[in-house]
Amino acid sequence: MKATLESTVYLTNVTSTRCRRARPAQPIATIQTET
Repeated sequence: MKATLESTVYLTNVTSTRCRRARPAQPIATIQTET
């Protein structure tokens, strides 16, 4: 369970970083909603 949560957080952080680099003008909250 813990490993799954850590993996999910890691993937979320990577995705958010990619989205931020691609669309830096978008707020993080909007990116999380889209994801």
